[in-house]
Amino acid sequence: RRWWIHTTQVLHLVVAAAGRQWPELWGGSFRSQVGGHIEAANGDCGWGFRGDWRDPCGGACIGQFAYSDESCDERCVVAEGIYWAVTSALGGAFTHAMAEEARHEWLMGTPAGAPVLPLSGCPNKRSLAGGAPALYRMVTERTGEGSRWLPSMMPDGAYRGPAAVFRLVPPNNASRRLGGGVIRRGGEG
Repeated sequence: RRWWIHTTQVLHLVVAAAGRQWPELWGGSFRSQVGGHIEAANGDCGWGFRGDWRDPCGGACIGQFAYSDESCDERCVVAEGIYWAVTSALGGAFTHAMAEEARHEWLMGTPAGAPVLPLSGCPNKRSLAGGAPALYRMVTERTGEGSRWLPSMMPDGAYRGPAAVFRLVPPNNASRRLGGGVIRRGGEG
């Protein structure tokens, strides 16, 4: 589970950078393109920061995303929506445990082409592609100028490939003055 927490935090940092680089597309506002799609996914469920949140799973509203945290303002809600959309499109939220954990917040954890996970008492449950098609297209289109940063796969916590070997080289006179040793790769001198 720890890899999931790291994935969440890294994705939030990348989303913040994308919002600064392409504010009209990824900015932390409902006026940005992604923000408009996220606001549309809310339907009439409201937001915690506005004081009008309603549980999207309870049937009292028609949306699939509603964040109840009163301290999470519009910028935060947009970042959360991007996080959920990206991880859902990649299949990272497609487990019964994640669906249950997110049931009062995000109801679109099913990726395109997969059967929607059953979740009792949640009439608004949809796939991301079915519930918010414009948001789905935005987080899966990775070829445009402002979308090449989007990940194409979820990390699984098991990384393969050539392992780099690093060793600490004892400090010489110059590096001692600067505060210590130097890290060099492999057998480099």
